[in-house]
Amino acid sequence: MRHWVAGLFVMGLFACESPLVGLTLLEQSSTVVPGIAGDGGEITEALSKLELEISTTQQMQSSRVSLSTVREVVLLDLILMVADPEEGSLDFIHAIDVYVGAPGLPDVLVATLEEVPKGLRDVTLELIDVDLTEYVATEEMTYTTIAVGAPPTATTTIDVELALGVYVTAAGLCSSL
Repeated sequence: MRHWVAGLFVMGLFACESPLVGLTLLEQSSTVVPGIAGDGGEITEALSKLELEISTTQQMQSSRVSLSTVREVVLLDLILMVADPEEGSLDFIHAIDVYVGAPGLPDVLVATLEEVPKGLRDVTLELIDVDLTEYVATEEMTYTTIAVGAPPTATTTIDVELALGVYVTAAGLCSSL
C-alpha cells in the first residue's frame, strides 16, 4: 500500500511539472421523444431540435478546476441510448447532428452521424475536433440536436452520455490540490 501511495505522490510531482494535464468530465442527460401510432410521418419538432440539460461548469468546480487554468476543452465521446421502451431502437432516426451553443457565440457542430444503422439501441456519434473552451467559460453552454427521421411509434426515452476532455495548466491544477 505504501508503494502505491508513494507512486501517486511521484506521479503528482511529475504532473505538476508538465505543461498540461487532462481531466475527463462525464455528463448524462435524457430526453423523451413522443411516439405517434402508425407509420409515424414527418419528423416532429420534439425530435428535430432537442435541448440537453448538461452542466459542465458545475462539474469543473467540483473537480476544483478554475476556468483561468483551462487551455482546451474537447468532446471525447457522445453516445445515444434507448432507455425506454425495452424493445425500442433508434430506427426512427436516420441522421443526427449535435451542436454546442452559448450566449454570444455561434452554434458549432461537435458530433454527427450521417446514417444511423438499423436495429440498434445505442450509437456512438462521430466527433468533430472543436475547442469548446469559450463555450464552457460562459457557464451557459447548451447542446442541441438536429435529427432527420420520423417519430417513433412508441414514446421513447433516449439517454445521452458524453465525455469532455478538459486540459488545464498543470501549475493551476497543482495549486488547487
